[in-house]
Formats: sequence, C-alpha cells, structure tokens
Amino acid sequence: IGPPVSSINLWLCYRNTFSLASQPASAVARIAADSKYWLWVNGQIAVREGELKRAPNPNDTWYDQIDLAPFLQAGSNTIAVLQWYFGKSGFSHTNSGTAGFLFEMNADGARLRSDTTWRMVTNTAYQLASTVAQPNYRLSESSLRYDARLDLGAWTNSAFDDRAWGFPVDRGPVGDLPWGRLWLRSMPFWKELPLQDFVSTNAAGSSPTTWTGYLPVNEQFTPWLDISSSVAGLVIPIQSDAASNGGAPSVNHEYVTRTGRQSFEFPGWINGHYVQFTVPSGVTVYGLKYRPHLADTERYGSFDCDDTSLVTLWNKAANT
Repeated sequence: IGPPVSSINLWLCYRNTFSLASQPASAVARIAADSKYWLWVNGQIAVREGELKRAPNPNDTWYDQIDLAPFLQAGSNTIAVLQWYFGKSGFSHTNSGTAGFLFEMNADGARLRSDTTWRMVTNTAYQLASTVAQPNYRLSESSLRYDARLDLGAWTNSAFDDRAWGFPVDRGPVGDLPWGRLWLRSMPFWKELPLQDFVSTNAAGSSPTTWTGYLPVNEQFTPWLDISSSVAGLVIPIQSDAASNGGAPSVNHEYVTRTGRQSFEFPGWINGHYVQFTVPSGVTVYGLKYRPHLADTERYGSFDCDDTSLVTLWNKAANT
C-alpha cells in the first residue's frame, strides 16, 4: 500500500485497529518499506527505524521479520506506522520511484495484512531543511525540517481519532515495484537504547545561543530537545561537526517551534563527535539528549598494546 503520488522526502502515517480473542503466543510479522519505517503497537515502540534502506540489489527489497506478540493484548489493538520515502538514490540505495509499505502478521492464526482499509495521512510536519545544507549525492537521506506547528498529536496511541485520515492505494503484488523480490534481512535490528545525556554540554553566545553537546565517540545518533518557545515559527538548526565531510555536506536537521513547552526526537540519524543546537531568542532550553544508533549485538574480545594509536584504531573499528 502507499500514497497515490510519491515525491522526495515523503513522510506517511498509517494506522490499523483490529481485535484479538486473546493475547497471542506468537505474532510473527513480515514488514517491508521503501525506504524506512517506525512501528508502534498500542502506543509502544516495537520497531525503531526498520528496513535497511531498500534492497540487497538495485531491483529487490529487504523485509523485516519480528514477533509482535509481546506488544499485543486480548481485545482491541492498534498498529501505527511512520514511513520515510527517500525519493532519491544514493550509493547504498536505489530509488524505486514508488513509496510502498507492506505488512503481514499471523497472530496464532489470526491474520492481518496491509490493505486499503488502513488509514493513511501525509505527515506534512516533516519537510526538507532550508537553513542547513542538503546532503551530498552519496546519501539518499535528506536533511530534515520538523515544523512543530503541524504536529499531528498523539497519533501513535490507540485512543487517537483517525477518522479524518484518508486511505492508501493498492501498490499491487510482490514482484512489481516497489518490491521486486523480497529478501529477509540478515543484519540485526537496531538496539533499543534510552535517550542519553551528552558527555558534556555548554552554551556560548546570546541571541542566538549555540549549545554544543559532546558524544563519547563519532557515532550515528538521533538528537532530542526539550524546550519552550514564546513564539511559533522560530528555527533551531541542528548540525554536527561532520556536517561537511571533505567539503561535501552530510545529514543535518532543523526544528521549527510551536508555542509553549515541547519535546521532539528526530527519527533520522546524524553523526559526529559533537552536535550544535543554534537556539534563537525566545526559546528556553530544558534538556538536550541523544539516542545512539547501534546494532543489537554485543562486543566480544579486546585489544591492548603499548602503541596508543593502535588501541585507538581498534576501538574506533569496534564501534563501526
């Protein structure tokens, strides 16, 4: 399923509410998307950034497999999905030209599939950033602007009223675009880690104030902010020290305020040793955090010697 028309940096929200006679012992779901997705069950995050971009080759698509039984309950259940369609190619992603989302679940014999009865809406709060550069041609992701004035509210929760939303269109069977052949992903999901404090944070300047948050190593992460704003429409650019790699822009973001207290975590990663939040006058900062973007694996083994540069190299490689 998907939207009637696709475009660069398209963000879609899907919802489906269904009933189960009892909590299932097993509810294995198979999920595919062009290009990434986030999935909640009954308001609880179950998949944080699913899909490994699109495909193992230019014509086919990965699919994820996960048991959603721990998130389900007897009676009414709601699945909510946020989908990011890149709409452009990069070194590790070939654009299919069509935004599509595929879901299939077997919950102890009760089956749920993505179809045109699901509710769908375009999330216009996600836009292309304008105060920070768009990334170079190697990357299929975009630098994001999130406009909190267009926030949809608590749309991932079961109690949300989605009756004003529209419906997706049928993208056709597997084998056609955007799918091609489906391949089970062999890499693990991302590790579900809590938001973390920066190693240190400092502020410099005034109107605007540049807040710098330092990370323990150069890693991929998603930035989070907790602020209040006296004015709607103020822009907070968010850039890392890796904003320009060798003169070629990388991924960065910007946040547009609504009035009052608000918090937000960007779903798309950025990377670097530190990140800078440029906060204009009229905005009060209550907290800045980050979530590491790491594979759900454990590190085994260690390395040590009297050459500190080799020890540093090993630690950096182990973090890759």
